[in-house]
Amino acid sequence: MAQIQPLLDPIGGSVYTATISNASAVNNPLSDTAVTAYQIEVDNTANSAVTYLKVYNAASPAHGTNEPIMALKAEASTKQHFMFPAGTEIGYFSYIVTTTQANTGTPAATSSAVDIALLYGSSP
Repeated sequence: MAQIQPLLDPIGGSVYTATISNASAVNNPLSDTAVTAYQIEVDNTANSAVTYLKVYNAASPAHGTNEPIMALKAEASTKQHFMFPAGTEIGYFSYIVTTTQANTGTPAATSSAVDIALLYGSSP
């Protein structure tokens, strides 16, 4: 189950966590809020294939035509941390999907669920 947890850290301030499976998406996890991302953790330890975490700025984007604003590659059987020390604004954070597919086609399901965590703060 997805959760938002406030932190006492001056950088970021909140953590969003979710488990994503079967190439399904998490829609609108941060309630239409523009945020600055400082770190994204992708736990792909349960999968023997590379997994891509894709972030879109559109609700239910057409995967064949819409480009993600961010695509992160997590190697097989690993937990990877993607750091943005100065922060990166990801705007209207409305759609996240994990897939084994690198291109923009229809997402291909991972064999097991992928856990994600996003350390973020409010955009200026």
